[in-house]
Formats: sequence, C-alpha cells, structure tokens
Amino acid sequence: MGNLDRLHIKVDDFFGRMEVVYGEHLACRAGCSTCCHQKLSLFRVELDAITAGVDKLEDDARARLADRLRAPTTACPLLESDRCVVYHDRPIICRSHGAPILVRQDDAPSRRDVCPLNFTGAVPLDNVAEEYVLDLDRLNALLAITNQLAMEQARDELAREPLDLVLARHIGVDRG
Repeated sequence: MGNLDRLHIKVDDFFGRMEVVYGEHLACRAGCSTCCHQKLSLFRVELDAITAGVDKLEDDARARLADRLRAPTTACPLLESDRCVVYHDRPIICRSHGAPILVRQDDAPSRRDVCPLNFTGAVPLDNVAEEYVLDLDRLNALLAITNQLAMEQARDELAREPLDLVLARHIGVDRG
C-alpha cells in the first residue's frame, strides 16, 4: 500500500466519522454532483491514480469519457450520470468536499467553510466539534509531501496539472 492509499484511507475515515455524527446535516449522497462542476488541477501522484482507474474502464466507458473530454464544460470529465467513473481512485479534493474545513488566509482570522448544501439547519457550522473540521492546510501539506515522495522516486515534476488535459492526453483525445 502506497502513501497516497494511506492518505485516502485517513480522509475517508475522517469523512466517515464526521458523517456518523453529522450525517443528517449533509446533502452529500450518491448522485449529488454539485461539487463536480469545476476545473481541477492535481498533483501527479493523484493524476497517476486516476489514469490507472481510467485504464480499468471498459472500452465503452472510455469512449464516453473521450466524448466528455471533447465537449466544452465545467463539469469534471469523470462525471457520468452524476457519479464518478473512477470513484475508488478519486482525488483528495473530491474525498473531502462537503466536510467542514478550516480555511486560513494571510491577513484574516481562520474560518470554517463547507458546501452550501450542508449544515443548513439546526447545527450551525460554528457549532461543529473541532475534531470534525478538516484542516485544509494540513491536508494539502500531507498531499504535497506524498506527491514529492512519489515524484522523487519517479524523478518527475512536482507541479499540479489540469485533470482534463491529462486525461485527454492519456486516452488520446484531440481537443482541437
């Protein structure tokens, strides 16, 4: 098991524990794809996991992915019928979206944020127990270290890359 797999397990466990306590305040469910309508850039270590997941797809699923990659849209190309076609291999941002997060900004006090569909009722976001708030800076630092370790082994670049461009290149889609 690699470092990214261990990080995925930690994030999934965190989300699962948070869901047990606050599940009734979450809109996150299978078929909810509100957070999937944005362009993502990811570290190579996550892109490698996603492309490995794409390689496991049946030919017809890969053809539909190619069609989505050719279409101009803000939706993630891996989204099909409001579900991720590589759900098991999805990146950290997708695993953590919907959870309450701690956001730090240079000149402002830290604040909590969450998907606007979540925590709309009786439990205000400020009342969510600290152990169920994901520290986004810490998570991103862990992901960067995981990427750096993987890239040192592969002697590759450390920068983030756009998901849609990497997928198009990986499966040979000309986006003309």
